[in-house]
Amino acid sequence: MYGKADEFSKQGLRSVRDAEAVLKTFERDLAVDNYANIRTGQITLDQAWRQQLEQKTSSGSWRPGTAAIATQLYNNYWKKTIGNMKLIDIRRPLVQRLLNKYRDDGFAPSTLKSMYDRLKGIMNDAVKNEMLDRNHILGLSIPRITPVKVEVDADKIADWLVTAQEVLTQYEFDMIAVMANTGMRRGEVLGLMVDDIEFRKDEVNNAEIALVNIRHQRLIDEEGPQPLKTLGSNRTIALDGKMVEILHHAILMSKNIRRRNGRTGEKYDWLWLDQLGTPVSTSRPRYLCSKVNIVNGTYMHPHAFRHYFATVALNNGASQTE
Repeated sequence: MYGKADEFSKQGLRSVRDAEAVLKTFERDLAVDNYANIRTGQITLDQAWRQQLEQKTSSGSWRPGTAAIATQLYNNYWKKTIGNMKLIDIRRPLVQRLLNKYRDDGFAPSTLKSMYDRLKGIMNDAVKNEMLDRNHILGLSIPRITPVKVEVDADKIADWLVTAQEVLTQYEFDMIAVMANTGMRRGEVLGLMVDDIEFRKDEVNNAEIALVNIRHQRLIDEEGPQPLKTLGSNRTIALDGKMVEILHHAILMSKNIRRRNGRTGEKYDWLWLDQLGTPVSTSRPRYLCSKVNIVNGTYMHPHAFRHYFATVALNNGASQTE
């Protein structure tokens, strides 16, 4: 199956006659190209996964970001539990129990579906590659959970933000402030470019405002901008007051870093750069949160800012449907 020589063997035979019977069965399967009968039951899930990953990446079917997400799903949820199991032993009741357990651990239905789709995809490719006679886990139901209202202590997070401004550099805090005051997803914040931000004059209030155009995102291991999660995710957010100053500072810093490293005129003018002038790691927001968590004692992660933003908006009279 890997394009390399392999050996078929059988143990526990008691006589030459038994061995001849096994040999004849093997030769018959070999003569009619019935490799599935020979392989079925011998291939583990780990072997099938490595075969799929190699095929998908070498053929270009998977981009680096897609391969990274698929690898993360497999390693996090299936490798430790059933990675060493033979494909033929992976059946519906077993996988359903595992999905139910992940549900009980608090995983959302969308995450459970991604887990199941990843495993199902490996098994489907195993059938195509004649490692398995058929996919035995088709048609499983995704466990449902009762939605839980996310409670956010806005005052505690506001205190956390004060600590963040003390612990982080101004440029680092700029990124945190954008997440906390816009409700943008982490990938959307990382996907911001200098040209995505427009500054205009608010004639009514005689003040400057900033329009943040959300048009793309950054994903793991993807070099260029990627489409947003849904078509409805394309939007423009208007900011005023202190956020205008923060965006001006972030733009100035990114331009200075790019100029200092001789990287002006590059294809993408990312807003958030490291000291070498390259886009910050996609794990950067979580790293910044961790730095503040150690000092403040409150656990915060990037996605929590979406809940914080929604809570503050509701407290200030925003409609729940807006």
